[in-house]
Amino acid sequence: MKGLNFKGIYFIYDPLRPIFRDKSSRDKSSEDKFIGNLMPFLSFIQIRSTKLSDTRLLREAVKLKELSLKYSVKLIINNRVDIALLSGADGVHLGKEDIPVAGARKIFKGIIGASRHTIKGALGAQKSGADYIGAGPVFKTTTKDTGRSLLGVKNFKKIADSVDIPVIPVGGINSQNIFKLKRIAGCAALSFGIQAASDPLSVCRDISKIL
Repeated sequence: MKGLNFKGIYFIYDPLRPIFRDKSSRDKSSEDKFIGNLMPFLSFIQIRSTKLSDTRLLREAVKLKELSLKYSVKLIINNRVDIALLSGADGVHLGKEDIPVAGARKIFKGIIGASRHTIKGALGAQKSGADYIGAGPVFKTTTKDTGRSLLGVKNFKKIADSVDIPVIPVGGINSQNIFKLKRIAGCAALSFGIQAASDPLSVCRDISKIL
């Protein structure tokens, strides 16, 4: 998709994951306020949860779409093309075991991202019509058990250099190791690094400056 700017923070948000903040902000901040405060620092927000009912997932997606429009943030739905269509989301992100990129492209005209962790996989996704690729885990992560060994910065760069579409690093990224990716990627995906941070706003502010 032409004209997309893959720069800045790509936040992978799970509505069911607890948000750990200091006591003062935890007492007075709602979930909506938490997301609203982060929006000015984000370029993309992906909603990802395997445990939400379809009804709640759609409701969360519609709510995020309304909020993201205020800040020109692109809303991506993980896996679910149907939810992306119904909510008016900007894009959908597909894993290797999800529906094929080429199949999704037939019914969805928005942004399509694909998780690929090898050069061969990245080239295949690009050929199938993906707009960007998510590759990782670049660093050790506790967000989910991927079953894969660490990709590392060098291997991530090899994947990024192998294709003509943006490749977004994912996995274990935080404000301490983002410097290692500064010259390789203009956009970085964070999940636990933001949602479980003691001061999410500071994390977003710091990483935005670096990227």
